[in-house]
Amino acid sequence: MFMKYLSFLAVFLILFLVSGFRDSDKNKFFSDESIYEFSLAVNGSTLRVEVTADSVSGPAVLTVNFAASAGGGSGKYYYFWDFNDTDGFQIEAVGDSITRPFGFPGKYNVTVKAWDDNGNWGSNTITINVDSGSYTPSQKIHIYNEVYPANNPRIIEGLDFSDSSSTQILIEGTVENVIIRRNRFRNYKAEKGFTGGGAIQILGTVNSIKGIIIEENLFVDDFKAIDAGGVNDIQIRNNVFKRIGYESGVCGESVRILNSSDIVVEGNLVDTIGATYEANPPGIDLPLSSFAIVVGGWDVYNFVIKNNFIYNVLGVGIFLTNETVDTTFSTPYATIEGNFIQNIVAREFAIGLMHYYNCDIIRNYIDYSNNFGISIFYCDSIKIGDNVIINPVNSGINMNYSQYLKVYHNTLIRGPELLGLPSNERGFGIWLAEECGEPYLWEGQPEISSNVIVMDNVIDGYYEGGIHISQGGNHIVDENVIGLVDTNVISLNDANRNTYLRIIDSTETSIAGSNNFIRKINYISKDENVYFLLSSDPSYSSVYDGYPAGAIWDKNYTFDVDTSDIKDSYHNENMLVNSGAEEGDKGIWNIIDSSNVSNTVFEVVSEAQIGDLTVKPHSGSNFFFSKASRPQNGESFLKISPLILDLSDISEQIDKGNTFFKLSLYAITSDIENDFKFEARALFWGDEESFSYSVTPSIYLNWVSPGYYRRFTIYGLIPPEMRNLELDLYSIASGSVSEFAFAFDDVSFNILTEYPLGINYRTGHKIVKLFKLYQNYPNPFNPETKINYVINCPGNVKLIIYNLLGQEVARLVDEYQRPGEYNVMWNASNLPSGVYIYRLKVNDYSEVRKCVLLK
Repeated sequence: MFMKYLSFLAVFLILFLVSGFRDSDKNKFFSDESIYEFSLAVNGSTLRVEVTADSVSGPAVLTVNFAASAGGGSGKYYYFWDFNDTDGFQIEAVGDSITRPFGFPGKYNVTVKAWDDNGNWGSNTITINVDSGSYTPSQKIHIYNEVYPANNPRIIEGLDFSDSSSTQILIEGTVENVIIRRNRFRNYKAEKGFTGGGAIQILGTVNSIKGIIIEENLFVDDFKAIDAGGVNDIQIRNNVFKRIGYESGVCGESVRILNSSDIVVEGNLVDTIGATYEANPPGIDLPLSSFAIVVGGWDVYNFVIKNNFIYNVLGVGIFLTNETVDTTFSTPYATIEGNFIQNIVAREFAIGLMHYYNCDIIRNYIDYSNNFGISIFYCDSIKIGDNVIINPVNSGINMNYSQYLKVYHNTLIRGPELLGLPSNERGFGIWLAEECGEPYLWEGQPEISSNVIVMDNVIDGYYEGGIHISQGGNHIVDENVIGLVDTNVISLNDANRNTYLRIIDSTETSIAGSNNFIRKINYISKDENVYFLLSSDPSYSSVYDGYPAGAIWDKNYTFDVDTSDIKDSYHNENMLVNSGAEEGDKGIWNIIDSSNVSNTVFEVVSEAQIGDLTVKPHSGSNFFFSKASRPQNGESFLKISPLILDLSDISEQIDKGNTFFKLSLYAITSDIENDFKFEARALFWGDEESFSYSVTPSIYLNWVSPGYYRRFTIYGLIPPEMRNLELDLYSIASGSVSEFAFAFDDVSFNILTEYPLGINYRTGHKIVKLFKLYQNYPNPFNPETKINYVINCPGNVKLIIYNLLGQEVARLVDEYQRPGEYNVMWNASNLPSGVYIYRLKVNDYSEVRKCVLLK
């Protein structure tokens, strides 16, 4: 049998070799020096995987072009690479063709695993042998005002630089056409801070230096590697950087480019940047971070950062900043594409962008960042698409003070290993942050972000929330899929914080599309971090472009969705509307909880005073007004709630995971910046002992009053299995504030579904008070009395008796109870006659009554 197998394999190989290698746009099989290996399916694999390399041996730095192709499956194939699998398969690159430099001698077993979108897989391995490079010791080289012909450039090759006290190659003045190739740079220690310098330093002025190529060099044990400025047309390709900025207090930089244009940084291997490379979440705060690749200054454009491998950085992976912007520029100022970034251990980000116009951040793979995955500030016309971001400690994509952004087909994943982080470290999958108090960089732009499209993204494992759009207007959010929280592996506190999807837009110009979903997501292989969607997943085909949600890793894909086709979620008739009640009639609103306050007021009035401001209705003839006094210590709050809504009539729609709500109101508050906070909240819970979910604008958002009514509007997705809704308004004061107040008017609440709800707050239909505490009977009593109460949500219930000194004299109930009617007998035979107070508390809500014991 064994001999038959060998014969079959030999015939197969001969037939293949006779047929020759093939070359196509999608898969390239190299002739001449290429090697072909074929492995049969093993360990349950079913796909056939072919792998080639254009060179399998040579001296360092050795650049190898790999290609892979799979067969035997169906649909689309995804390829994952490990360049030295001695420690088990670890993903180090993604794609069917990869170019990677090897900088150190050794034997590398390069493994590629392929999956199809049905979950079938296969693998193959090819061996690369790298020899020691040959370098000749060299002193410092200085090139000044030398223009070499393009067809006869100056070539610096095969040299070993080790001078620690000064730059090892210095190029300055007017210089053209220099190639620096296959050299070794080590031990450069002349400059520690973020002030320039490097083993290679290029100093030009306004593009006085042109035509520079730096390729296949080895930089090892340097404080800084490449520092270039004032260059036009520079290519930095296939270099290896190892242990850059490795001492404490050093700002390590592998590549730093300032005030330059027409730049390519491609195919470089950057490993171990900064003083230390191990840090547990939430990371290390540094006075001086290191950078793998940093680009900045003035007139920085036509910049490509592509297919680099960046591992273990105590700082920032890729950072771009531009101080001058021409918004008429038609092609991208920068493209950040296909980079693999793993293990950003400082409190920084994997990719950062500031003051940029017309830039693409596409098809990057980020595996673990101790802060944000991608973060942008003050940007315009940016595409963030087809990226995979796994396990950022904070938000996956963080956007601030920017406009005309397209965020599409990204996959943002956080695993259970990050569940134990502090509450302020959990982040969101996609976060458009709060409004900005400063003017924009460019004249005429708004002070808050606007015109942001968020579509076709997959967000999973973010227990703080999936998508949070804060302020601004003209946003479009649709076709996103947010993973359903697994309540078996998280704490109650984690679940309470989850908001899935929320949009805060006081202009009410944003579109919350009807094709956003909360659901369990089916991946090709979650156990091996293959977070592309299975073809059987309901979100595999988008309504608008036909592609699966999340990253698709398709180089031919262009985001070109006609946003005019996107339908806003259906607007039903408002369930709660208030345009000014009758004066003195609070209707269904009331103070339901408070702490550390006195002289509380909550009433319907036609006029009130907040500080020096005389407040009148926003519309109609009356509005709601609340105020309270407080001691000058601790934190004080008032909580006002109108109602509990029973949503069981639309349970089928809610459980589909795409039912939005909208809460809107107008408010004026005390103008006490930093010491006063105001928040509106929607709280959902199920029928039985279930988690509750709180949808808020932020955790106690600071609200600075401008002296007039501000509109507040929040859209949010209702989580599946939720059956009850509570609306709350909080006002919270601290510091030296002695009194705080707020007024609100024109409150509306709407479930955005086409199904009729049959809920009308004016008649009380389906409106349920959180609880009802009845007067005891008999009253006065001696010595027994009965206390009846009703609760309409599950929770911790306490019924406690106090004397007039505030001392607890009896605890009648202290347990978890389900919704229902309850009664308790109290025997006070051991107490003296007098007036007593009994207090019912359900979760955070309480109500009190008085009773008289008369002996």
